[in-house]
Amino acid sequence: MTRILCTGLFIAALALLGGCQSAKATKTCKCDPCTCSSPCPCTSAQTSLGMMNDACPVSGRPIAQNAPSSEWNGNQIGFCCGGCKNRFDGMTAQDQTTMVNDMKTSQS
Repeated sequence: MTRILCTGLFIAALALLGGCQSAKATKTCKCDPCTCSSPCPCTSAQTSLGMMNDACPVSGRPIAQNAPSSEWNGNQIGFCCGGCKNRFDGMTAQDQTTMVNDMKTSQS
Protein backbone atom coordinates (compact mmCIF):
# COMPACT_ATOMS: atom_id res chain seq x y z
CA MET A 1 0.00 0.00 0.00
CA THR A 2 2.83 2.40 0.87
CA ARG A 3 4.51 1.66 -2.44
CA ILE A 4 1.34 2.58 -4.37
CA LEU A 5 0.98 5.81 -2.39
CA CYS A 6 4.63 6.77 -3.01
CA THR A 7 4.27 6.03 -6.72
CA GLY A 8 1.14 8.18 -6.91
CA LEU A 9 2.85 11.08 -5.15
CA PHE A 10 5.85 10.80 -7.46
CA ILE A 11 3.64 10.91 -10.56
CA ALA A 12 1.74 13.91 -9.18
CA ALA A 13 5.02 15.75 -8.52
CA LEU A 14 6.20 15.10 -12.09
CA ALA A 15 2.91 16.41 -13.47
CA LEU A 16 3.27 19.61 -11.47
CA LEU A 17 6.84 20.16 -12.67
CA GLY A 18 5.80 19.68 -16.28
CA GLY A 19 3.04 22.25 -15.85
CA CYS A 20 5.51 24.82 -14.50
CA GLN A 21 7.69 24.52 -17.62
CA SER A 22 4.68 24.87 -19.91
CA ALA A 23 3.51 28.06 -18.22
CA LYS A 24 7.02 29.50 -18.31
CA ALA A 25 7.37 28.80 -22.02
CA THR A 26 4.03 30.44 -22.83
CA LYS A 27 4.97 33.62 -20.96
CA THR A 28 8.06 34.16 -23.12
CA CYS A 29 6.34 33.35 -26.41
CA LYS A 30 5.91 36.15 -28.94
CA CYS A 31 2.88 34.47 -30.49
CA ASP A 32 -0.36 36.47 -30.75
CA PRO A 33 -3.21 33.97 -30.26
CA CYS A 34 -5.36 35.87 -32.76
CA THR A 35 -2.85 35.73 -35.61
CA CYS A 36 -0.72 32.73 -34.75
CA SER A 37 -0.25 29.92 -37.22
CA SER A 38 -1.71 26.54 -36.51
CA PRO A 39 -0.26 24.76 -34.65
CA CYS A 40 0.98 27.63 -32.58
CA PRO A 41 4.77 27.47 -32.11
CA CYS A 42 4.17 28.53 -28.49
CA THR A 43 2.81 25.09 -27.67
CA SER A 44 5.79 23.40 -29.26
CA ALA A 45 8.13 21.32 -27.14
CA GLN A 46 10.96 23.66 -28.12
CA THR A 47 9.41 26.85 -26.75
CA SER A 48 11.29 26.36 -23.49
CA LEU A 49 14.46 26.48 -25.59
CA GLY A 50 13.26 29.65 -27.29
CA MET A 51 12.79 27.90 -30.65
CA MET A 52 9.68 27.92 -32.80
CA ASN A 53 10.32 24.43 -34.19
CA ASP A 54 10.89 20.86 -33.04
CA ALA A 55 12.64 19.61 -36.18
CA CYS A 56 15.35 21.06 -38.38
CA PRO A 57 13.72 22.82 -41.37
CA VAL A 58 16.56 21.64 -43.64
CA SER A 59 17.00 17.97 -42.67
CA GLY A 60 13.85 17.21 -40.69
CA ARG A 61 15.92 15.76 -37.83
CA PRO A 62 15.09 16.71 -34.21
CA ILE A 63 16.88 19.70 -32.74
CA ALA A 64 18.85 19.33 -29.53
CA GLN A 65 18.98 21.59 -26.49
CA ASN A 66 22.30 23.09 -27.62
CA ALA A 67 21.17 23.42 -31.24
CA PRO A 68 22.49 26.25 -33.39
CA SER A 69 19.80 28.76 -34.32
CA SER A 70 19.08 31.72 -36.57
CA GLU A 71 16.64 34.58 -36.22
CA TRP A 72 13.89 34.67 -38.82
CA ASN A 73 11.12 37.30 -38.69
CA GLY A 74 11.70 37.86 -34.98
CA ASN A 75 11.62 34.14 -34.10
CA GLN A 76 14.45 31.73 -33.32
CA ILE A 77 14.65 28.72 -35.62
CA GLY A 78 16.68 25.75 -34.41
CA PHE A 79 18.77 23.44 -36.59
CA CYS A 80 20.15 19.95 -36.06
CA CYS A 81 23.71 21.07 -36.90
CA GLY A 82 25.84 24.00 -37.99
CA GLY A 83 25.79 22.82 -41.60
CA CYS A 84 22.01 23.16 -41.84
CA LYS A 85 22.17 26.57 -40.14
CA ASN A 86 24.76 27.75 -42.67
CA ARG A 87 22.67 26.44 -45.55
CA PHE A 88 19.58 28.26 -44.24
CA ASP A 89 21.51 31.48 -43.58
CA GLY A 90 22.83 31.42 -47.17
CA MET A 91 19.33 31.26 -48.70
CA THR A 92 17.40 34.21 -50.06
CA ALA A 93 14.65 35.63 -47.82
CA GLN A 94 12.03 34.13 -50.13
CA ASP A 95 13.61 30.65 -49.95
CA GLN A 96 13.82 30.93 -46.15
CA THR A 97 10.13 31.84 -45.97
CA THR A 98 9.21 28.91 -48.20
CA MET A 99 11.27 26.51 -46.07
CA VAL A 100 9.74 27.76 -42.80
CA ASN A 101 6.21 27.53 -44.23
CA ASP A 102 6.93 23.96 -45.40
CA MET A 103 8.24 23.18 -41.91
CA LYS A 104 5.08 24.57 -40.28
CA THR A 105 2.91 22.53 -42.64
CA SER A 106 4.79 19.31 -41.88
CA GLN A 107 4.53 19.89 -38.10
CA SER A 108 0.74 20.34 -38.19
